[in-house]
Amino acid sequence: MTESTATQPGRLWILVAVLALLSGFNALRNDLVYDAQVLVKSNGTFDAAEAEESLPAKVLALNALFTEGFWDGVNKRVDATRQVLGQALYRPLMLWPMGVLRVTFGDGSLPYNLLNLLFHVLSAVLVFRLGWILTRRRGVAALAGIVFAVHPLHAEAIAYVAGLGETQSVFLGLLSVVLYCGAATDAGLRPGRLLLAVLAFAAAIFTKEGAATVLVLLILVDLVRKDAPPWGRRLAMIGACVAVVGVNLFIRWKLFGRLAPDATFITKLDNPLMHEGFVARLATGAMLYARSLQLFLVPIGQSADYSFNQLPIARSLFDPAALVALLVVGATTVWGFVAMRRAPALGFGLLAFLFTFGAVSNILVPIGTIFGERLLYLPTVGLSVAAAVLLDRLLSRMKAKGDTAHGVVRGLIVALVVAFVLATQFRNAKYRSIDTLYRDMVATAPDSARAWYQRGELARKQAYEGSRESLGAAASDFGRAVRIMPEFMLAQLQLGSVLAETGQFREGMEILRRAEEQIPEGGAWEAVRADVKRRIALVLARASSTEDEASREQAIGELLTMMEEYAADNPQDAAAAVELGVMYLATERLDQAKQLVERELLAHPDDDGLIALAIQIDFKSGDFESGKARIEAWDARGTSENVEAQRAVDLYRGLYHLAMAQQHREEGEEETAMASFDAAYAEFDKLVQLYPDFDQAWFNRGFVTHEAYGDRWEEALKDYQETVRLNPAHPDVFFRISQLLVGQGKVNVVTLRLFQELLALHKDNGFFHVGYGRVVGRMGNHEEAERAYRRAAELGFNGAQVQCALAMEIIRQGRPDDALNSLKSAEKELQLVDASMVRMKGVCHLEAERYAQAISQFETAMRLVEQDASGRYAGLVPQLRFDIAKTKLRVPGQESDGRRELGELEAVLERMVAASPDGSDASKQGKQFLCYVEVQRAWALRNVDSMKDEEAAVVLLERARERAEENQFGEVLGDVLEALLEAYTAVGRTEDAAAVKKILEDPGPQLPPQLRGAAPANGS
Repeated sequence: MTESTATQPGRLWILVAVLALLSGFNALRNDLVYDAQVLVKSNGTFDAAEAEESLPAKVLALNALFTEGFWDGVNKRVDATRQVLGQALYRPLMLWPMGVLRVTFGDGSLPYNLLNLLFHVLSAVLVFRLGWILTRRRGVAALAGIVFAVHPLHAEAIAYVAGLGETQSVFLGLLSVVLYCGAATDAGLRPGRLLLAVLAFAAAIFTKEGAATVLVLLILVDLVRKDAPPWGRRLAMIGACVAVVGVNLFIRWKLFGRLAPDATFITKLDNPLMHEGFVARLATGAMLYARSLQLFLVPIGQSADYSFNQLPIARSLFDPAALVALLVVGATTVWGFVAMRRAPALGFGLLAFLFTFGAVSNILVPIGTIFGERLLYLPTVGLSVAAAVLLDRLLSRMKAKGDTAHGVVRGLIVALVVAFVLATQFRNAKYRSIDTLYRDMVATAPDSARAWYQRGELARKQAYEGSRESLGAAASDFGRAVRIMPEFMLAQLQLGSVLAETGQFREGMEILRRAEEQIPEGGAWEAVRADVKRRIALVLARASSTEDEASREQAIGELLTMMEEYAADNPQDAAAAVELGVMYLATERLDQAKQLVERELLAHPDDDGLIALAIQIDFKSGDFESGKARIEAWDARGTSENVEAQRAVDLYRGLYHLAMAQQHREEGEEETAMASFDAAYAEFDKLVQLYPDFDQAWFNRGFVTHEAYGDRWEEALKDYQETVRLNPAHPDVFFRISQLLVGQGKVNVVTLRLFQELLALHKDNGFFHVGYGRVVGRMGNHEEAERAYRRAAELGFNGAQVQCALAMEIIRQGRPDDALNSLKSAEKELQLVDASMVRMKGVCHLEAERYAQAISQFETAMRLVEQDASGRYAGLVPQLRFDIAKTKLRVPGQESDGRRELGELEAVLERMVAASPDGSDASKQGKQFLCYVEVQRAWALRNVDSMKDEEAAVVLLERARERAEENQFGEVLGDVLEALLEAYTAVGRTEDAAAVKKILEDPGPQLPPQLRGAAPANGS
């Protein structure tokens, strides 16, 4: 590699090509990631071309790329907050080959990676050729090509399909230089080759605007090469290239109305220098020059992301880091100009780097990004040539010292090349998938807000695909991004949305509102504002009743209007219709959802998303047979590629059997009901196997087990617990867990812990405060129960049921008159006379031993029940009859009346049970009150003088216990056992008393960590 001159460069270019292939071949396995994914898969222009019937027509349709901006095709397919605005990029020839590959081969990554690697190999060969043109030395040419081929700094361009703009434009730019050197020499001018050189330059600049700096290479190469033509011939090429640049600028001006990026849209996330003055750009730009040199000389500390706040910004030329960088850049510049006389190729390399990097250094004109390793693909052409010259000098000097020294240096160079190949492959692998890329971004750029945001986006996407536990990780990463950059609007939007989805509505809304306040006025930002309003409305639509109802309804109305207008303007977008239908269902507009889906199915009869939505609507409206027919038609077509729709249909197949089971049970057809429950269980069990991360599958399997197989309640609990693990914000699972535990008599520390965790996750949910109050009240902490019910009332969960529960807790504290006053105030505030609250006033008088007033209130409540035509108080009749009988048992002289009325009530209840289908609500209620009747008769036997019979009381209570256990009346069983404990103690049955006490103190099943530990991390 140290020979002097030769007439031809030989076949060393093959070595260069092989090494380039070795460096990049493992990138062929990489997915389309980051920008490449949206450029290829979410490009509306590509979609339109792909819709054409023939391949020639598809390719022809891609000509639309020449009339639109670089991101316009993508902006057609993404929501307003994700649209790329203001960059003023025009790169039709970068997109055109992508489009051809898309309409020919689809969006699989291999063809795109092959094309990118091909351009890298060709670029490396052209660097080899350029080294030959500049020096006429094979060794220098080979070293230049090898350094360029294997350098790890090029991994981002090679391994990342969006780097196609770099590899393609550099190949075309170098081709233009090489063609020009062959077309214009001191021996003459070859017009045909010159024309090809101009066309290659034009193709390069229409691939990526940075290729305009190839003009610098044209000038520098003429200053170095020995056969440079006279200036007149040079001007032909330079003039033609300037004209091409002018045409490119004219088109950009016509398309965008500007030539430089719009600072309104380029945030400091992408480029903090966009909003800085010239001094800051000069100081920081010098630091970027120095960083580029460092990465070239010692490629350590590479990263795929340099967004805010990963790189320091220098706002003064006297900043120590900036001062050192300016000295380095100044020394390199002086060295380059001096070397142009003594070592022209070295001078060419240094100056080529300085001038080509200048276009992306942000010093003269700020661009859309502050820094990126792919931006160094063209500048390192010059550095590769300079490195080759210096390495060749070193080899020459070592050769002069002897073969040993020369051999050692050659060996070190070979080792360095091998190390670079391996390092490049290592960096290539970081772009294998979005998962590997985002993990690497966080690891190598821990101070970048974008890195954390992107990893949060990945976790959010995984959550939507089934792994709901990822929402906590997403919230944490979005929160980190917001802490690094508080005004990062998109991170705020995602953080707010994710927090809302995990039940933290208030925190989520606060963050969304802050994001809304930061949106600039007017122009394209109005689309962003509309999208933010949509997100806020969606959150409000899912929010609990504690939200301000007026603003909630207004936001939902605005959202629906926007969605309806979009769906009307885009009838071809079935996905928009599905989203609108889902929103109708979420806001209980079932009739509108029906009309929408019927209309849309006429236009899109085979759209899987619409069919799945239609099935859901059938079930919501109770038309199970129609839903079943649609499911059967779906099954006849085979499995859908729309995984989300297929999963929904699989779910509703099980829900159909569940609905039939519940219907048969209501009708008293227990055997048929059990067959349907078995079918439902089989479907949900299969669903769990197919989609192990699908929370609703686990929930429904647990629900069926809970409803149908009472002796397997622990299995149901495990399924509910798995639901919680997958989705801590599941709307029903905690209620079902609490219902299951209470139903099994586990109103104790386990259930208490459950509700404490519920309130940690949903501190403003009135329903959970009610549940918590119920549990702590049963456990004897009546003061805490009172506070819980009052908090529920404050949160708007303030109906008769809550006021009655609150009154009972006050009574249990020995304050019946306070309870009575509370009920009277609630009646006045709520402006209603409710039978339940009137009954509770009777209970207050009963506890205060005002028996006459108690009976009067109970009878008044009975009249209210009889006068109510809706039937909603029908279940209160046995309770009131029981209350009257219970009260009379306590009134001297009326004990026999009370006992008689208890007997009459018992007879009524037995008839009700006999006449009702087993398992129906009426049957369950009758059996429950029979237990209470027996408890009250036992109380009378133990407490009324004329009837005292402790042994008979024990017999009654044991029968009540047997009935409660047989029917799994957990809460009733708790009351029975408490009464039985007193009775056993009274008759001296200490062993039996101890056994009952042990049951009452049983903590029940242990809950998993997610129900015992802290709430999910949210990063806010």
